[in-house]
Amino acid sequence: MAVHWQIGLKNYIIKTMIEKNISKNDYLAFAIFSSILVFLGWVAYLSAISGFFYSWIFGGFLIIMLLATSYRIFLKKKYLVISKEFLIMVSVIFIFTLISSYFVTPTIFGGRDQGSISEAAIRLSENHKLEFSTPASTEFFKIYGPGKALNFPGFYYTSQGELTTQFPIVYISWQAIFYSFFGLFGLVIANAILLFIFLISFYLLARLLTGIKFSAIVLILTTTSFPIFWFFKFTLSENMALTLLWISI
Repeated sequence: MAVHWQIGLKNYIIKTMIEKNISKNDYLAFAIFSSILVFLGWVAYLSAISGFFYSWIFGGFLIIMLLATSYRIFLKKKYLVISKEFLIMVSVIFIFTLISSYFVTPTIFGGRDQGSISEAAIRLSENHKLEFSTPASTEFFKIYGPGKALNFPGFYYTSQGELTTQFPIVYISWQAIFYSFFGLFGLVIANAILLFIFLISFYLLARLLTGIKFSAIVLILTTTSFPIFWFFKFTLSENMALTLLWISI
């Protein structure tokens, strides 16, 4: 049953692309680009939980991807020709993301979820592992012991007296990648990339369902909606959840 359903969905997508004159190379190019970033996220996550989080790992990964892409394009002469319409929309989304990022200030204050996530990402980048401690946390651990760190919202005490985050590690490790390279503004860049990918994936789905003309209207309505601006301003895991959801769709 599942196989027949998948075949039917594939045939429907192909038929829709042909009827609406939609280039499949646009979707394939985006799939490759987003897959590289998803794989980068996996590398960061595994590095974080293994306590071996170093910027050279991610720099090396990106260099390898760049060399592999260059080899395929310039030596193998294999590249995807995307449509002019898709290129224009990607440029518009990029400019929109760039402008939106200019008005965002990194969230680093404590006591709130976004501040705790930012601190966890910063500590991960600087200490190369999720666990960390401060003179103050060490003293409070002597009083309270392992468990929820009441004086450090968003963190728990380990049995060794170190603080560790209670929030999704995959998002924290993603933020830590860009903090390692760009400092505090890297937290904004990390969210900007997630927003950029989400908007493209949402647009591609809208184009498949409504056609090229109406998909632009859908994109305008999406980019002007309040939740998009609200979550993008803060280091909240909803940013990554939104992106991963629409990539999978």
